Amino acid sequence: MRGPNIPKLLIGTKFALALLVLIPMLAAVALVGDRGLGKVNHDAQSLSGGNVQTILRTTELQASLTASAALALRLIPTVDQRSLARLNVKLDEEIATVSHRIDAVGAVDKGDQGTRARLAQILADWRVFLRFRSTGALNAVGFDRPSVLRDERLAGRVSAIFDRLSAVTSRQVGTEVAEAARASKRAHSTYSDSRLLLIVIALSALLAGGAAVVLLVRNVVPRIRAYASFAAAVSGGDLSKRLEPRGNDELAELGRALDAMVSHRRQEEEQAASQTEFSEMTQLAEAEEEAHDLLRRQLERSAPGSSAVVLNRNNSDDRLTPMTTIPEGSLLSERLVDAVPRSCLAIRFARTHREGPDSNPLVSCEVCGGAGFSTCEPLLVSGEVIGAALVQHPEPLAEHENAALTASVNQASPVLGNLRNLALAEIRAATDSLTGLPNSRDARDTLKRMAARASRTVSPLAALLLDVDHFKRINDSFGHARGDDVLAAVGVMLRSTLRESDFAARYGGEEFLILLPDTGREQALLVAEKVRDAMSTLNVSGVEREVTASLGVAVIPDDAVDGTSLLRYADHALYAAKAAGRNRVHAAEPTPLISTNGAS
Repeated sequence: MRGPNIPKLLIGTKFALALLVLIPMLAAVALVGDRGLGKVNHDAQSLSGGNVQTILRTTELQASLTASAALALRLIPTVDQRSLARLNVKLDEEIATVSHRIDAVGAVDKGDQGTRARLAQILADWRVFLRFRSTGALNAVGFDRPSVLRDERLAGRVSAIFDRLSAVTSRQVGTEVAEAARASKRAHSTYSDSRLLLIVIALSALLAGGAAVVLLVRNVVPRIRAYASFAAAVSGGDLSKRLEPRGNDELAELGRALDAMVSHRRQEEEQAASQTEFSEMTQLAEAEEEAHDLLRRQLERSAPGSSAVVLNRNNSDDRLTPMTTIPEGSLLSERLVDAVPRSCLAIRFARTHREGPDSNPLVSCEVCGGAGFSTCEPLLVSGEVIGAALVQHPEPLAEHENAALTASVNQASPVLGNLRNLALAEIRAATDSLTGLPNSRDARDTLKRMAARASRTVSPLAALLLDVDHFKRINDSFGHARGDDVLAAVGVMLRSTLRESDFAARYGGEEFLILLPDTGREQALLVAEKVRDAMSTLNVSGVEREVTASLGVAVIPDDAVDGTSLLRYADHALYAAKAAGRNRVHAAEPTPLISTNGAS
């Protein structure tokens, strides 16, 4: 799962970071290339526009100076006036050319202080020559010995001037050639350095870009393959696999969403399987108790860690009874003691009711309110609430758990309703409507069951047959309604007189069968006397005479070995009691007859 402090790094962001690595490197390549080319261009321009031009102009100046020197030296020995005039014209032209080329050199070369000093020296020496020429010394003509000596001195002076000019221009040319060589070397060095730097940066950019792509591929492609394999497994029905992605990008979010989807689908399938199993089991339930316990276990299985109680609403709508075991120490034990159906809000409103420590309902449930987290589902059958299923849980339930509880209750409700109706039908079929006691059919079934138990456990079982004395006279004298009241009073008397383990039923007409388990002959006779005495105390409104009864007693194993013979012996004893005068108890033969009349 994603940590709370881990920033979300999207795939697009990763590509952007890769570009952020590549773009500066590409920009560095462009910048280095531009600066290198600019420097090379500057050095080339310096070489071409500065040094080469200066060398060219200085060389041209040097050539003009040489020509001027030659003309000046030719003027010195010349004596022909016409030749002098022609040479002076050429010299003037060369002087103009030299002056122009000096200016050209000065215009091209604006170099360092040494260059400027040499240019100044050239100008100074050139002016010396111009002043010397302006004196006319070069035009002097003579043939004598002094003239020859003078010409030699003039020639030496002119040669000295032009030698200095030649030396200076030669130094200037040498300087410019050296500077050009240095500029060429710098340009070549700049080119080599820029080329090497470009190669290094390009290789670095290539390596960085390749590394970024490899990292992205290694980060993305394996996960995509894992997702594809996961999707194939899920589509094939295997819901046990999980991606469990790490990271916070889109693929990780997708992986977590897929895990959640598969978990949800697996929960749905498990819930469906659980509901199918529950449905099959409830269909096999034979009694309400079994169905109630199945519902309780299904609810606790649907919400692990919870405890469930099934509540029943009785037909009289005056009792809310727990039909399953209440957990030890639960507040429900006290709250359900006097609870009525309206105490449960789920039953009262016929809808799901939830309680929790943080809830602040306008009306709190009297059953589950203030007892932690609880969910109560009403048991609805054809729009009628027959009870509720209360689930108490330590934490709020998840959505699928709530859905499972609702589905389980909805499945169980009609089954419980059918089992309740069946139980009511069985009770009505086995109950005498007048006395509220079991009828003769249920009496025969119970006799067989209790007789079999007595034989299996080798314990006694007593049977008492009770007949209301002169019941026909009561009907004839006071009417059948009063006779029914007498029979109903007998039923009430028997329920209040006998033990809970004893069984009493209306066996037919005014006859009643009483079965006393684990009771021998002497105790059975005592019970019979107790019943006979209770009969004599009955006071039925509208019946103005004493109501008495005769009883016959038989016991397994003293008198019979099975239920049929036991009932036959009790019937014989009853007839003996009636023949002896009624309002008495007789035991079955062959035991000694024990008789007790009303007076005694």
